[in-house]
Amino acid sequence: MKKQPQHLMWFIWEFVRPKSAWYIGILLFTLTFSILTCASSYAMKLLIDVVEQSSRAAISHEIFWPCLVFMGTYVGISLTLRCRNICARHFYPAVQKAMTTRLHQLLQKKEFHYFQVHLTGSIANRVIGLTRSAIELLDLLVNTWFIFSLVVMYLIFLFQCSPWFSLAYCLWLLVFIPVTLWCASYANDFSK
Repeated sequence: MKKQPQHLMWFIWEFVRPKSAWYIGILLFTLTFSILTCASSYAMKLLIDVVEQSSRAAISHEIFWPCLVFMGTYVGISLTLRCRNICARHFYPAVQKAMTTRLHQLLQKKEFHYFQVHLTGSIANRVIGLTRSAIELLDLLVNTWFIFSLVVMYLIFLFQCSPWFSLAYCLWLLVFIPVTLWCASYANDFSK
């Protein structure tokens, strides 16, 4: 009999590995989405700069490329979100199904004494709860990846506009994030 992993992430990885291409696709489309989100803001800045600096006679010629970049980023955002959702549609249900099937197979190998001690509904709820929690954990990793990549991209684009402000913002983040995490650790005590 195959030995089961003792750590939750290794257990989840067993089911992610066969569908890892879809999960990598989700991560790559999420990264592309964050890049295009930042690029759309930067394209809007370029558009405003062109409108502000050009004369009335030449504005229609000078505004063409910034408008095209701005519209292209929004088309790209829409496409990457759709592609990310397609990858997620193929990945999450397949992983949840494989995990549920495997857990039910493991339960079928249990002795009848196990089912005399534990209620069947309780066992079914644990299986469902574990699979849902695993999917939520994988989605949390994707959301964390999105936030991290978005902050890095905004810092890069902000550096293009103002290096000093970008540095000040980065320093503020380096102070804000640990203080927020420290405060959040005490919030758990207050919720009881």
